[in-house]
Amino acid sequence: MSCAPAWMQNPKNNVPFPVRVVNPISYPDKSYDLLRKSMLIAISIETDNGLDSHISPVFGRSPYFIFVNTENKAFHVEENPAKFSPGGAGVQAAQLMLDKQVNAVVCSNLGPKASAVFDSAGIACFQHRDGSVNDILDLFLNNELNPLTDASVGTHTGIKP
Repeated sequence: MSCAPAWMQNPKNNVPFPVRVVNPISYPDKSYDLLRKSMLIAISIETDNGLDSHISPVFGRSPYFIFVNTENKAFHVEENPAKFSPGGAGVQAAQLMLDKQVNAVVCSNLGPKASAVFDSAGIACFQHRDGSVNDILDLFLNNELNPLTDASVGTHTGIKP
């Protein structure tokens, strides 16, 4: 229950105004915008095996990203240009997601700088630690993924010694 006066309440989702909604699927209560016929989601993956690829344990230094249209499962895989970056890999990878105009990102872990980029852009982030892209798509379409409303790891976590 909100403490805001009734006239300030948004009757649809009980969120007090002002509400900055850039991307309607970014509500942390899993209320995706299911009225959209198609969405573009990005998933960080370990190998380029199409929809059979498995999710990567890192985001910024993930070897690849798969971009999937949720309506028809059309996809394309891109190598992560930031995977060998000496610094700022998470932000560079997040910028790629903005450039591709994705609606949502699914990853195992997300650092604080990339998380801040997605938060400011209104891109919804979801966490899933294991499974194939096909498995993750099914979970996403059934509203069964956990939303990431903040970073899941600290800075420089993806750097391997």
